[in-house]
Amino acid sequence: MGLETEALAGVKERCLEILRNDLSVYSVEDLRAKRSELQAIETSLSIMRRISQGWLDISHAGLIDKTDLGGEAELSVADIHDLVNRLPGILSQASLADPSRLQVSSPTGNDHDVDLFEELNSVVSNVLEGKSVGELTNLEADQAKRITERLANFERELSDSRRKCHEAIDVIQEEIVRRYKLGKASADGWLK
Repeated sequence: MGLETEALAGVKERCLEILRNDLSVYSVEDLRAKRSELQAIETSLSIMRRISQGWLDISHAGLIDKTDLGGEAELSVADIHDLVNRLPGILSQASLADPSRLQVSSPTGNDHDVDLFEELNSVVSNVLEGKSVGELTNLEADQAKRITERLANFERELSDSRRKCHEAIDVIQEEIVRRYKLGKASADGWLK
């Protein structure tokens, strides 16, 4: 069972609707508006995916530590201090595999869908079972494993939603370009 929220289901449905529809019936202005809306959604998904990946990297590192300690539930102050000192390395190793992973931009401004971001943020909080970074180090091994698995599933769902969003944005962009090439659209409208 996935953690897919109504918002993610809604995102996928909007993207599929664009992919199914005949875009030639929309004006260039309408296409641009749809593309902008999807770009804002994609930005929110991207930010939340990066945040989820950071949490996943931290959770996974804590789980490895617990395995190394024989599943011991409580890490000592020295173990926690060691984990905190290793966080830059944990996160940078993850970002070496995919440099975009932890370059989290601030979720301010008008370039993202605020409502979607807030809903997804609440899902992440639910997945983390209300735990903070420090508390993740004091979980029983089975609870740490459960949170890690749930984070991985949610990150996959975010990635799938982003792919659908990108597909829809690309289809819209192709339609806009097609119209310019055929002379059915002019740059005069948006240069004013």
